[in-house]
Amino acid sequence: MSTSVSSGTDASRDSGPARGKPVVISGNDARQGAPGHELLYVLGFGTTGAIFAVAAVLAYFELFRAWS
Repeated sequence: MSTSVSSGTDASRDSGPARGKPVVISGNDARQGAPGHELLYVLGFGTTGAIFAVAAVLAYFELFRAWS
């Protein structure tokens, strides 16, 4: 939000909305939902897949470099 210069107020000194009581949310309330056991499977399969993909690319280039 911008304030025009002709309004007579200094926008840089505006403190914003009045401060009220701070809102404190616990860690459990801040989460969207409890992480289930499926999270471990996703992380495990993703990491394993990335390792196999890198190994496949490395093997591909090593095989073609050996033949040239």
